[in-house]
Amino acid sequence: LVSRGYPVNVIARQQRDTQTTRLVNGIREVIGMRVLEARNADSHRILQCLRRNEIVAILVDQHAGRNGLFVEFFGRPASTHRGAALFALRAHSPVIPMVQYRENDDTHVTQLGEELALARTGNIREDIADYTARFTKFVEAQVRLRPETWLWMHDRWRSAPPRKAEDS
Repeated sequence: LVSRGYPVNVIARQQRDTQTTRLVNGIREVIGMRVLEARNADSHRILQCLRRNEIVAILVDQHAGRNGLFVEFFGRPASTHRGAALFALRAHSPVIPMVQYRENDDTHVTQLGEELALARTGNIREDIADYTARFTKFVEAQVRLRPETWLWMHDRWRSAPPRKAEDS
């Protein structure tokens, strides 16, 4: 996308190993991406990027901890970040899912999916939950198509959803 002239911003999280963070972010920057650090990302800056019709890449399959939104992923509730849904709603941005994978000949393929038609109900909590679940279903479908290409190094389900009062 960068090579075709599209401004691309990627929200990235610092890794525990600072050398890895420097290496990966250095590669992103050398090819022309702008890196926005996830934990210190300025929401206003991200919204500005979206409103300028710039691409903001967000990995939606990351574990969000105890305070995440729990949506079904491979039949189990998985803590998921709300950010992608919230930014799409706030900026009235289209959401175009993208996957990248390696072929047997070591070339890489990037596929853009169809724009996800996202309905706004007026209830932001319901809309965020719906969008987040739909983004997660897309990821699950892609993993099912090519499980060997899904790079995952930590337990996606390590946090349990909060117990409801009637469960106690």
